[in-house]
Amino acid sequence: MRQQSPGADIDTTVPAVVLRSQRAGFPQHGVLGVVRTLGRLGVHVVLASPTAGGIAGSSRYVAGWESWEPHDADDPGALVGLRRVGETHEGAILLPTDDLSAVLVDAHAEALRDVFRLPSIAAGVLPGLVDKLSLAERCEHAGGRAPATAAVSDLDEAEAFVARVAMPVVVKADLATLVAGVGRSVTIATSREEVFDAVRAADGRRILLQEHIPGDPRRVNWMFDGYLDAGSVCRFGATGRKTGQYPAYSGMATSAVSERNDEVARVALALLQDVGYVGPVDVDLRHDERDGRYKIVDVNPRVGGTFRLFVAPNGMDVVRAAYLDLTGQGVPASSVPDGRSWLVETHVAASGVAYRRDGWITAGAWIRSLAGVDEGALFSLDDPRPMLGATGHAAARAIGRLGRPTRG
Repeated sequence: MRQQSPGADIDTTVPAVVLRSQRAGFPQHGVLGVVRTLGRLGVHVVLASPTAGGIAGSSRYVAGWESWEPHDADDPGALVGLRRVGETHEGAILLPTDDLSAVLVDAHAEALRDVFRLPSIAAGVLPGLVDKLSLAERCEHAGGRAPATAAVSDLDEAEAFVARVAMPVVVKADLATLVAGVGRSVTIATSREEVFDAVRAADGRRILLQEHIPGDPRRVNWMFDGYLDAGSVCRFGATGRKTGQYPAYSGMATSAVSERNDEVARVALALLQDVGYVGPVDVDLRHDERDGRYKIVDVNPRVGGTFRLFVAPNGMDVVRAAYLDLTGQGVPASSVPDGRSWLVETHVAASGVAYRRDGWITAGAWIRSLAGVDEGALFSLDDPRPMLGATGHAAARAIGRLGRPTRG
């Protein structure tokens, strides 16, 4: 796996604080990618998270750790803790890596701006992108398209939605559930009864139902990753396809390939610039072969877990672009070549098994697709400890599953 060489002539004296709100979670590759991409430049990288260890915390590029553990979006101690971190590392850039940390930083931006360097994003923009129902409405306003979406809290509302869309139906958590990190954010219900079961399990809480866009999962799932400056001008951006997910069809990307698609970039930027978004962003889209349109299904208004797929020949990526812009340095024009490939080593097999089972790919074609991978999310010759820890963690999980009863 080829390593990108660090950039030159970059002032790296400003430290960076990388936020992770969740204690649990695996494999933490997004956090690890941020730590590595800045650490390799020579930036002093501090991880602010509930625990000092873990996969990302074991990286040689973590120069320091600060304890920070918010309990929910309204936790009053979250701001106090962040200010303490900011006062210790005054003037550092702040990079959230999950929904809760992004929402918290946005909510307290004005109270944090004197100790951190932050994107200047208008109030209300970020929560409106994280919330799936609001996102669908904003997509329509921006002239883009989103799958049919409805918020439901009872069986009658769910019945009305499934009566007008084809099965399966995508079930998504609302904003409050997302930032609390409770349960899975996305599942796919293959029958009406599964939809009703999800409503019952929510016990009166709002959930979101969304039309499922069919198609080959290796061909219809597109991404746009970029960084937009204070004027919502895209200073770095690239597009690519997800070729694997965990869980299959609805989870995080486990493998992906870069591929230029101007229409994907246009649709994503039309929404982001319409709302005046500023900062790093990761947008998921699906190509609807029924009408030929690309439809936005998710926006992560923060550093995305797949951002290291998109690396230009000069080493530029979303995080380095953010660092340069927030420290007042120029962001050189950069483009990502087509065909750059990336994977999460511990999870990539799961989607391959599912896609082969369902007839989307043969075993031989799947194996060939992994040949010559440009970058692994965990493996690195210059930073081996995270991969060793991830392998041990994955093995322990597999052994634990051996003792669980299985359904007949």
